[in-house]
Amino acid sequence: LQAQPQDIDSDATDAVVKVFAAVSEPNYGVPWVYKAQDARTGTAFAVWWVKGSNRWLLTNAHVVRHAAVIQVRKRGDHQKFIAKVLCVGLDCDLAILTVEDKKFWEALPRVHLSEELPNLQDEVTVVGYPIGGDNACVTVGVVSRIDMQRYNVCWSRSLLAIQIDAAINPGNSGGPCFHSTFSSES
Repeated sequence: LQAQPQDIDSDATDAVVKVFAAVSEPNYGVPWVYKAQDARTGTAFAVWWVKGSNRWLLTNAHVVRHAAVIQVRKRGDHQKFIAKVLCVGLDCDLAILTVEDKKFWEALPRVHLSEELPNLQDEVTVVGYPIGGDNACVTVGVVSRIDMQRYNVCWSRSLLAIQIDAAINPGNSGGPCFHSTFSSES
């Protein structure tokens, strides 16, 4: 994503939502029984794609993997909305969610994804909902490495990875990393 840290305003942080997932992972030792249901939280953000008519939230796959129920909540709002998974890419740890309730999308800005890579030492801003709080957390760091790495569950091939030194805590997963110029569509 591209956004200048000094240009990060309420539009940028308003595109970021908190994800609540009730998960029940399979029990591989006893495959006919699922493990006990557990709660998981993470972060997602609204993305603009092609003509902008989409209603997509981008997050990490591990945030919603094995979820029985997924809810999302906008910044500063008390209401949670039911979300559903449109697709999951386990190899790149990404998932796209949507919310069918039109009220959720009212006044929600969407972030443009960048096709350009940042440079080493470029300043970035990370927005997310780390565990232990209900408010969005904004941290700043720099790009410290860009290379191909074996990633997550897909150890057989390498994917592009950008390493940053911003403080990332559990619950931040799925949140955006802004760099350069930010633009959103309401």
